[in-house]
Amino acid sequence: MKNIEIKTYTFDEWQNEGKRRFGDDYMDWQFQCPMCGKVSSVRDFKEAGASDPSCAYTECIGRYTGQGTPTENSKNGCDWCAYGLFGIPKGGVYVEKDGEKTHIFDFADVMEC
Repeated sequence: MKNIEIKTYTFDEWQNEGKRRFGDDYMDWQFQCPMCGKVSSVRDFKEAGASDPSCAYTECIGRYTGQGTPTENSKNGCDWCAYGLFGIPKGGVYVEKDGEKTHIFDFADVMEC
């Protein structure tokens, strides 16, 4: 059985990692949906009409572009979210702030947007 990697960051560690990977402008930070693999930036969410584009780390952009259930061919995103009934079944990332952990999507490995 394959080991599932779960990362846990403090909020400060998570912010520092985002800045290291993508720079100081939070709108350029990119996250990858753990179900369909779509990489989207915070800016992409704003442009897709999200009222709070910071949902980029908890929702797939497909929720804003009319996509459905994730499949291997979901190149345009899907409707998955980190906080739903099933959460993130493939490990994921937790950010801890003020004693609470939040399950979120991981940063994208490369700048694809």
